[in-house]
Amino acid sequence: MSSRILTADITQGPFSIASNAAQNERTRLIDDALASAVWSPQGIEDQRLITVQRPLLFQVCMVENIGRSKASQLDVIRSRMDPRTQRVDRVSTSADRHLVTAVDVDTDAPVDTELTGADKSTFKLTLQDKTGAMYFAINMSPLNFLKNDGSSCVLGSKLVVLPGAVFSRGVFLLRDSSVTFMGGMIQSWNRGRDQKMCTYLEAHLEVSKAAESSSSRKRKAPAT
Repeated sequence: MSSRILTADITQGPFSIASNAAQNERTRLIDDALASAVWSPQGIEDQRLITVQRPLLFQVCMVENIGRSKASQLDVIRSRMDPRTQRVDRVSTSADRHLVTAVDVDTDAPVDTELTGADKSTFKLTLQDKTGAMYFAINMSPLNFLKNDGSSCVLGSKLVVLPGAVFSRGVFLLRDSSVTFMGGMIQSWNRGRDQKMCTYLEAHLEVSKAAESSSSRKRKAPAT
């Protein structure tokens, strides 16, 4: 496997492909995925529960733990940046931890859950293919590369979605048997990653607060 591909932005190709004689299994996989036609972004709403038929190469642009509230995630990141800000996480200490096994991709709301251990969670990955098209992926079972609240999956790392994976409405539904993590990173993408994630979560929380405030005012408005 070419280390150049693992540390490069795959939208900036083309990249040379090694001869078959020089390839090991992982090299062949990433080269096959790089050479494959990309997944079509056309008619996303009509693409429901379609089985992937060829290996697809993506780079990871963002990792979000959707098994926890955005406020809880914000606390975790702030405490990692500055341990003095650490707070008691009532969600993570609850006895009723659940793994989201299906998600409404428009609202991130859990659809179906099952009881699981506290070290397992559900992540939404933002993925990019070699043309620059963006997709989401959600882990439907624990994946080894998503550890430490997702921080172990560095930005710009590469993964191959394997034949047999399911795609539905813009989202790849990943299990251990349907994805191979190749590693790598784009160094510049990871500079200030925690601060960028804080900004993203804070913005979403502000939007949610504004929406709740607006809804509350409408309910309290006197009838005319």
